Amino acid sequence: MVAKMKLNDNVYVIAGKDVGRQGQIISLDSDTNRALVSGINIIKKHQAPRSASDPGGIIEKESLINCSNLKIICPSCNEPTRVGFKKLNTGKKVRFCKRKNCNEVID
Repeated sequence: MVAKMKLNDNVYVIAGKDVGRQGQIISLDSDTNRALVSGINIIKKHQAPRSASDPGGIIEKESLINCSNLKIICPSCNEPTRVGFKKLNTGKKVRFCKRKNCNEVID
């Protein structure tokens, strides 16, 4: 799954508490098949004060979300889509949109 997604891809959440929202991938973890998406899966963390200038308290931050709960948004048709792979005539392997009438290269 992670191979189908890259940094800075726009994604659509298809499952979980943020279903229907969109965001951009900040980081990917290929070992656990999870992604960090901006504005998605916000959690509250209780943080102790670290110094006199940092008072601590309850902070909100993004948490990792499983890649199976995300779909890539095609840049040409602006719809959530599945991703396929194909080789161009130059021999380069690229991702493409698998929607019925689109089939545009995503890379």
